[in-house]
Amino acid sequence: MKHTSKIKRYRDTFFFIPHTHWEGAVFKTREEYLEMGLPNILRALKLLKQYPAYRLARVEGDKGADGMFMVLFNHIKRNKIEMTAPVEMAWPDEAAGQPAAKPAAMAFLYGEPDWGEQGADPADGRVVVEDIPPMQVVSIAMRGAYDRKHFAEGHERLEAWLAEHPEWEPAGVPRTFNYNSPFVPNLVKVAEVQIPIRPRPTPAEPSR
Repeated sequence: MKHTSKIKRYRDTFFFIPHTHWEGAVFKTREEYLEMGLPNILRALKLLKQYPAYRLARVEGDKGADGMFMVLFNHIKRNKIEMTAPVEMAWPDEAAGQPAAKPAAMAFLYGEPDWGEQGADPADGRVVVEDIPPMQVVSIAMRGAYDRKHFAEGHERLEAWLAEHPEWEPAGVPRTFNYNSPFVPNLVKVAEVQIPIRPRPTPAEPSR
């Protein structure tokens, strides 16, 4: 009997995993988040966080996220400033405390507080470089697309937290910190929804 052997041939598989310099964060690197325990972060824990002073470049307008991104990208490219993460998106409240339908501003955080010059970019006045003072925020980590749906979900949870902790009050515009580039799949994107806060003043005791 004649035996024939079948040889299976397998093609090598090439896996492409998107990764850009966005992954290096200003305040916490991607590796530090992993050391903290990514599964815990993705369960959306609420955190009180204190941020130091930092510098950013901000653009406001109705051009949408893509339009604002390109304005800021051209700014850092023109000024030879390294891009870092996170990218800040400001979502001001609309009537009845509901978040806006789309972000009103976007900002690139500078890696060092002495990069660049404060004020409007001479080449594009839409971009303003600002120094942000230290602040405290209540923050919730989210996983998913960087859209209004996920922002609104996180914002609602933070509002519920504030309702349970009357010792704190909002002190600024709600925002998201987005940590991944557009090339990262939505399923694994990580962001934080934050509300700047401050201690609520205690009522003055009535004089006797």
